[in-house]
Amino acid sequence: MSENNQSLAEEAYVILRERILRGVLPIGQVISRRKIAGELGMSLLPVAEALLRLELEGMLESRPRAGTRVRIPSEQDVRGHYVVREALEVQAAKLFAEAATARERSELQKLAARVDALYTQGQKNQNNYLLFLGLHEKLHGRIAEGTHCQA
Repeated sequence: MSENNQSLAEEAYVILRERILRGVLPIGQVISRRKIAGELGMSLLPVAEALLRLELEGMLESRPRAGTRVRIPSEQDVRGHYVVREALEVQAAKLFAEAATARERSELQKLAARVDALYTQGQKNQNNYLLFLGLHEKLHGRIAEGTHCQA
């Protein structure tokens, strides 16, 4: 494959991966190589390379006569992700407890109180729920930062 096709395949890969992760291409969505190529202004070759890479990574699945679609995770996949997430969050909390400064701990407690309050309010109000989601993500980011671990 030429260098130009490789860079186009990489571009298609990044765009499609982002669409899948953001839910623009939802779980189970059938993927048309021709449609994607047309949208991206590319030939079929780089799009096919990107789709193959996404399939190898487990984000897509292809079946004879059924085509390619965004992979529907199995119950085992979902359980596995939760096991990994739990392990990472426990380790992050442990590292935060060991390494965070007094200021970081205080800021985290304040942020956690806001998150808890918004969660309660968010069950009644969609706008509060969206704010809750943003602050919840920020809370986890602050925990990670407070570990002072580069990884």
